[in-house]
Amino acid sequence: MKSLLLIATFFPLLTFAQIPEPSKNWTNKDDKSMAIRNHFDNYLNNDIDALKSLWRPDLKIYLTDYTESGLQDIVNLISIQHDAFENISFSGPLKNSTPDSKMAIFTINFGLGGYWTYAWGRWTATGKTSGKNIEVPVNIVFHWDDQGKIKDEYHFYSPSLINEEIEKFQSSIN
Repeated sequence: MKSLLLIATFFPLLTFAQIPEPSKNWTNKDDKSMAIRNHFDNYLNNDIDALKSLWRPDLKIYLTDYTESGLQDIVNLISIQHDAFENISFSGPLKNSTPDSKMAIFTINFGLGGYWTYAWGRWTATGKTSGKNIEVPVNIVFHWDDQGKIKDEYHFYSPSLINEEIEKFQSSIN
């Protein structure tokens, strides 16, 4: 019984010991966080070459699930999004964030786990086919390699509204 009590007492302490101290390991003013801010601007401008300059050629991307996609998959997705939507923008993560607010972006150094940059916000756009305004909360996580390139991306958002509009767009051009 004493062993179980000791485990129950110290396990949470060991778990919390793995969380980085905010003042030492995470920041929103570092080169990686700023690079992601520019990366989002490049997305908004549909500047594929600038986007590719931050991605490794063997980029692994996970779009809303754990199915692995690659560099060409994300390039194709960005292209169809810009074909199907206009007035694409990102703003702050809170529902009452002003349209000109910025996404919440910060980078954490996990030591041997490397650098990870987290971005939260709202993706908004108007469907070119339907004229419908769409707003989707997004969370995108970027994992960096030692050369300052993105090696993995994890996208967490519901793609249903986006996919619905893309399907309408594709039907309208066929």
